[in-house]
Amino acid sequence: MLTQRTDRRPAAWTARLTTSLAVALLAVMVAGFDVLAQSFATLSGTVVDQTGAFVPRAALVLVKRDADARYEIHSSDTGVYSFEGLAPGRYELQAQSPGFRNLVGEVVVDGRNLQRNITLQVGSLQETISIVHRAGDPVETGDRSRQPRRESFVGNTACVPSVVGGRIEPPTKIADARPRYPAQLAASSAGAVIVVNTVIGTDGFVRDARAAQPGADPDFLASAIAAVQQWQFTPTLLNCVPIEVEMTVTARFSVR
Repeated sequence: MLTQRTDRRPAAWTARLTTSLAVALLAVMVAGFDVLAQSFATLSGTVVDQTGAFVPRAALVLVKRDADARYEIHSSDTGVYSFEGLAPGRYELQAQSPGFRNLVGEVVVDGRNLQRNITLQVGSLQETISIVHRAGDPVETGDRSRQPRRESFVGNTACVPSVVGGRIEPPTKIADARPRYPAQLAASSAGAVIVVNTVIGTDGFVRDARAAQPGADPDFLASAIAAVQQWQFTPTLLNCVPIEVEMTVTARFSVR
């Protein structure tokens, strides 16, 4: 203030205008960056299995339905995933891991960060049997429904529980029975494809055997169910815990 050589005259109008424009431009740029930051969002969460344990290295895909945008990532070693920089819109979220059913869901992004945990369910089993009856051969008969049940199987006692999920020990068949060609149909040389839905219980026994499609021939269906009900498996283990698992059995009856 005491320096007399300092020019204290008011700034020229051109300088004031230039300064004002610079300040206004800076404000617009800051506001623009703020709006841009708010328009993009993050979708994150944890992938777990049906026991609640996290699933590492699960494959996740996010597809924007109204644009050519596809994001592919994997969950971390602790099951955590994160999609970043997502524009507003509707997305299809897919998640999969070996041994589990593929999960497909919808996610709506509106500019806000989203938290969504994903629970994967163990997939179903498939088995196909071919029953070929030779024309002229005798057909085996008998009531299988009266056969005694087998003792429950003792599971894997060496399995050690862990917070790491996704560890599936599939079942192994330890008792089998093949469907019989219905004796009452032997002369007709008829064939059929019968699909049976069942559940392998935590004890390894098959239950809830039922036709998968309406209109199935009752004789072929009864033969397939009678055989499947005699099956026994080792329990299906998920992280050392016995679980139920669905199974679809396809029985193909034919005559030669």
